[in-house]
Amino acid sequence: MRWIAYVGGLVLAVACGGTDDAGLKGGGAAGSSSGGSTSGGSSSGGSSSGGSSSGGSTSGGSSSGGATGGSTSGGSASGGSTSGGSSSGGSSSGGSGGTPTCPGTAPGCVIDFAGQFGQTGSANGVGTAARFNGLSSITGDGTYLYVTVTNAVRKIEIATGTVSDFAGQQGMPGYKNLQGTAARFRFVDGIATDGTTVWVVDGGNNLIRAIDIATGDVTNVAGSPGMAGTTDGVGPAARFDATRGMFFDGAVLFVTETGGINAIRRINPATRRVTTIAGDNGTGNMDGSGSVAQFNRPRHLDGANGRLLVSDTENHLLRQIDLGNGGSQTNTVSTVVGSSSGSADGTGTAAQLDRHRGLDWDGSAFIVADSDNFTLRKVTVPGFVVTTIAGTAGNNTHAEGIGPAAGFDKPMDVHFDPGTGDLFIIEDNVVRRMYYK
Repeated sequence: MRWIAYVGGLVLAVACGGTDDAGLKGGGAAGSSSGGSTSGGSSSGGSSSGGSSSGGSTSGGSSSGGATGGSTSGGSASGGSTSGGSSSGGSSSGGSGGTPTCPGTAPGCVIDFAGQFGQTGSANGVGTAARFNGLSSITGDGTYLYVTVTNAVRKIEIATGTVSDFAGQQGMPGYKNLQGTAARFRFVDGIATDGTTVWVVDGGNNLIRAIDIATGDVTNVAGSPGMAGTTDGVGPAARFDATRGMFFDGAVLFVTETGGINAIRRINPATRRVTTIAGDNGTGNMDGSGSVAQFNRPRHLDGANGRLLVSDTENHLLRQIDLGNGGSQTNTVSTVVGSSSGSADGTGTAAQLDRHRGLDWDGSAFIVADSDNFTLRKVTVPGFVVTTIAGTAGNNTHAEGIGPAAGFDKPMDVHFDPGTGDLFIIEDNVVRRMYYK
């Protein structure tokens, strides 16, 4: 996961009818958003379904749960509406009899933001009219969300929920360094941005690649196409094998490697030098410094305040790597959350996770996509106190709602957007939105 330095102050207005150290995770926002847009012919603004209106309309009131200091206009609630039970904005009125599935943009409300659960495809569009296939990772720059989808990178405008192609094309795997949709990728996964460049893991081509946001130009940062391996080196001399997650700390990239190496690697995008900082000691579960440590298919990672947290997925653990905070980097790996698979809330190793994947820093805590528990978990730092903030362990039913009433079918990654204060979650072929702060 992924760093972005936002510029500016508070969110000034809410869109209506549509919905690290070294720079870790900073700042306020330059823009705002309030969800997706209408789907299947339902009206924008205040929402209606099956002929009965539901909880969407306000008059000059301010929206809650993320946008700060903004107000709705024209008498209709910001955030769009739903049709047939699937929402694409702030308020929803799906379900029989117009029963609200979430009370507007109330904190904790989880809705569908873009794409539709159970529906695959590659169509661009607004909110739930768009289609995805093979969603894996997500990041954002305050204006857009960027998601990886098998062989392409797509973007979603936060203010409107508009989905468009960014680089590569779904269903067209390959290898080409060209511009925008003319470029080709093969099984892209981890993604990060600094607001100028989007970096991606191109796992099928054994590469780390960069996309210039302004021009769409795609270039290689490290690795050689089709050349798998674990060698450290500079640029094309480096080798990668089964690379998955990615995080940018404001200066360097970190990636997880799940092949035989089971390691965490560091990439300087300016010099293109690749260095293994932890692992590369077979598959297992061992704390220690550098190459003494062992992991079992680490999938994602994120960081803040001199610490890097790794989702050690098959060990059901959160591991911490000490990057140094104003001192020397030790690369010491320790287990901070979990012991065995399960769903228990608690502190440190008394808490349990189940094949968790993505995580992101929200400014005061890490949010974890606890995939096989079908929940979102919050991990406070320091202390590593784990609580469940959305979903219910064991319930993989896709549903809108607040807290345990929300349902996820294996959440895979999560991104916190400081501008709106909201969480965006990858699940199946839909991007969810949780009105969070």
